Amino acid sequence: MKKTLSLLALCTFAAAAANAETIIITPTSTDRETIYVDHNVADDLQLNSTGSYYKYTANNKSVQYASVAAKNGDNAGRINIAEGTLILDPNTTTENFTVLSAADLTMNKFVLTFQNSASSSTPLTVNFGSNLNVFSGASGTQTQTINFNDTAYNVAATTVALGNDKVNNISTLNVNSGSTVNWTGTTFNVQTSGVVNVNGSFATSANSTFNVNADGAVNVYGTFAAAGHVSLAESGAVMNVHDGATFSIAANRNFTMESGTTLTVGSDSSLAFAYGSAAYLHGAITSDSAVSFKKIETATGSFTQTAGGITFTRPATFDSGANWNVYEKITLNGNSDSADKTATLTVNDGAKFTLTAASNQRLIFSGNSELILNAETPFLNNSGNPIALVTTNSLNHKMYVNADQRFKSLNVNGGSSTLESGNGDLDVYLADGVKLVFEATASGFNANNAYLHIHNFQEESVAFVYTEIVAQRVHDYVKLYDGEDNFIGMGILGTDGWITAAIPEPATYAALLGALALGLAAYRRRK
Repeated sequence: MKKTLSLLALCTFAAAAANAETIIITPTSTDRETIYVDHNVADDLQLNSTGSYYKYTANNKSVQYASVAAKNGDNAGRINIAEGTLILDPNTTTENFTVLSAADLTMNKFVLTFQNSASSSTPLTVNFGSNLNVFSGASGTQTQTINFNDTAYNVAATTVALGNDKVNNISTLNVNSGSTVNWTGTTFNVQTSGVVNVNGSFATSANSTFNVNADGAVNVYGTFAAAGHVSLAESGAVMNVHDGATFSIAANRNFTMESGTTLTVGSDSSLAFAYGSAAYLHGAITSDSAVSFKKIETATGSFTQTAGGITFTRPATFDSGANWNVYEKITLNGNSDSADKTATLTVNDGAKFTLTAASNQRLIFSGNSELILNAETPFLNNSGNPIALVTTNSLNHKMYVNADQRFKSLNVNGGSSTLESGNGDLDVYLADGVKLVFEATASGFNANNAYLHIHNFQEESVAFVYTEIVAQRVHDYVKLYDGEDNFIGMGILGTDGWITAAIPEPATYAALLGALALGLAAYRRRK
């Protein structure tokens, strides 16, 4: 039975195209040819007797070819394909063998598959030209799919449009297990009803933008490595990083989530943000894994985590509307004390963090870290109670308190370092009139070879629940400074819980009394 399908509207800017649909399957010989779809030749496809594959027939040829290219003279042509299935399998071990080359390609109601049965490692070249359009303009139910199988592909397409806003249309790009797609281009748009499934590896080029628009979806089961910008650009856009998968952003590139977008992260998954990258997080994130963030320019969206914790290694700013439910812990761990590499977490009014683990909820100053609190008590557990603060034996832990704060407890930990090394110390800078209160009734303050420095100290500004043990620790490990950063003395914890300036030691009293006595003697002599 003969079935003729057309490669629709194969055309150039000069003339209407001759019709041809080109189907390639694995060649059975080593004689490799290239089909050049000439605009002056009408070609047909013939289904074989078993109905198992198509073969190309033109000019009395009946062969299975290894490569296809559309051209008009020396210029690549434009390909529009519909209503069919095309498998391109060059069965070659030749590196960068060109499987497809065109000026641009538009497809609908079509399945286009690339594979290479001869080698699982030889990279192939696929050139879609200036535009790859995978969508249907019709309003009926239609599907169109591109599959990449077996091997690595260097895929060129300046602009990609996957999906559109027509009802019941689904456009899919599959990077299947065992395959790698390295895309070079400027803009990749996953549009309405567009779906990208990455079971193998997918990489975008530098200086490119990968956009997921309204009701578009990306499912990462393998590895998605973005050397360019990535944006969940419109409400309804979805990205799912499934269990064990990896999604990464390169240095000096942005990851943007607009309001109404969704990012899900499975268990044992990885969000890898390179140093110098920046995130704008205004959508909803859900995570079953621990997550580490580099620079967050702004966050106003939500975060819901069921395991692990979060780590900030660069400056991060949270504004009104940010509502983050973190499982167990928040860690600040910068790379150095330079401004762009310090883990500086700024929490502005209207932002909040809820730690949802049943116990041991804490915020950890790990290294070169700063916490700027412009919101009143933004860190609470599920029951509305404050969490613990912990420092580790690293330098440069700072907390700027610009609004009243409540915490459960404080543990300054210098580890095995000596007390005067500064490792594990926490410097707290108080704005005028604010109060910092630690509410734990037992072990509210622990110190291990580290100090708590309170700058701009004022009476009734810092409080712990009084016990004799905590009072002794305050006297030994809390240093007080005035508004000009002059050292006042060691702290004294009153029975009411407020820290006051230290009462002078007995030796100091003796010196003062001696000075007074000398002054009186001199006065008497003058008389």
